[in-house]
Amino acid sequence: MLIFFSVLMVSATYSLAQKRVRNDYILFQDSLHIDGRILEIPTLENQSLVFRSIKDGQEKTYGVNDVSEFQYKDRKFFRKDIGSPREMLVFLELIPTENQDLALYRLNVKKETFYLENKSTGKLYAVNGQVSDAFSSLNKNDAVNPLIGLTKQTAGSIAYLLNSADQVKDLRTFSKPIYVEPFFGTGIAIAEFGIEPVEQVTEMAGLAISGGLSIEAFLNFKRNISISFSPQLFGFDATKFEKIQLPNGQNYETDLSISMIALQFPVAVKYYIDLKPQKFRTYLEMGYSFSNTLNQKSYQFGAWKKNNEITFHSDKPVLADSYQGIHFGAGANIIRKNNRILTLGLKSYLQSGNLGNTTLSMHLITLGLKF
Repeated sequence: MLIFFSVLMVSATYSLAQKRVRNDYILFQDSLHIDGRILEIPTLENQSLVFRSIKDGQEKTYGVNDVSEFQYKDRKFFRKDIGSPREMLVFLELIPTENQDLALYRLNVKKETFYLENKSTGKLYAVNGQVSDAFSSLNKNDAVNPLIGLTKQTAGSIAYLLNSADQVKDLRTFSKPIYVEPFFGTGIAIAEFGIEPVEQVTEMAGLAISGGLSIEAFLNFKRNISISFSPQLFGFDATKFEKIQLPNGQNYETDLSISMIALQFPVAVKYYIDLKPQKFRTYLEMGYSFSNTLNQKSYQFGAWKKNNEITFHSDKPVLADSYQGIHFGAGANIIRKNNRILTLGLKSYLQSGNLGNTTLSMHLITLGLKF
């Protein structure tokens, strides 16, 4: 039985090895070689490759004039002429897309170079800058024209443009995959905490100011769902005079003042709705938020009154060192002609502190600019 399982394991291992090896192939003018593996992507200016035979382990170098096509670790390369005006043959890597009219290729050099091929004519166009003449001349879908200005010279960006040209049917808002947004906010913050001498809970509200930097990444092809991380610094001040009737017949009066500065780390998922594509869109968001108090100053000056007797005391309200909870909001994006986006938002944060009877909530109006 042990021998049987040993033979079975060896056979399975050999089979898997064969499958892995057969990911590599070389296509010559009249024959296909699958009996070896390619050692690395093309060397010598993308004009040669090294192929090692499975049978004898011998390595042989083939030039671009010998090989018309090959596959290396599921990456396909084709021989193409990129010369102008004279012929210059190199191996170009095919970048998969779903476009029916154009194929995307990459020349693997220190600074990546991309080419678009007209599938019907076989003509090759170099991608210079943001978009090439090949796409502009073959694009029959006006709905993706706003995307041209956002398309950078990267494989992902160009592939997204080509896929959009085939898949997008109706006008909609396009966006970059990642945005950076400095923002400023102001509104009301409410802190809840305990008044120690009388074991009562109170809350204080004051003006809050915040500012930070948001990094937003879109998660889907439609660019209407994103995740954002928005670290921000905020602070607020509040004062309050309170009278409390105690069960023992005493009255307690107190002056309270609190001031705090904290760092907040919200993470949110946003869902966008186009109202006027490429000009105006709204969004809803929800997520988690953590706040760490950097500095807090507070005082409490109180007095008990009973039968014309007054007893004074002073103390410090006990605030939490950190808070965590949920936040949600809604807002709008106004898209400018230079592809920068002005943002307006309403955000609410509901957080509990790391001490009992302590909470912190904020309701802010924010303004920002996406780059």
